[in-house]
Amino acid sequence: MDKRLAEERAYVEGRFEDLKRYVDKLFADLKSYVDMRFEEERRYVDGRFADMKSHVDGKFAELGAYVDRRFDRLLAGFSSYQEFFVEYLTAEGLIERGGADLLKGDG
Repeated sequence: MDKRLAEERAYVEGRFEDLKRYVDKLFADLKSYVDMRFEEERRYVDGRFADMKSHVDGKFAELGAYVDRRFDRLLAGFSSYQEFFVEYLTAEGLIERGGADLLKGDG
């Protein structure tokens, strides 16, 4: 009876070892799958951040161009105002023609 009991016990122990190997394989497969998916998702997130950076860079470039246009318009307006004011002062005789040319930047 002891021999039969020992055989049954060895059989059961073998089955437990098989079960442990099976569980270990399942966990290893699951870990491999999770690692693979993590890398895919990391690349996706990196791509989305790159897209957002590109979008933000484009918006800042647009803003820079907008500010440049506004300054150009402001400077053109100021230049026109300056020329008008110098012409007015010249016409009123408050400044001489040569001085007016220097003030307008013509000389």
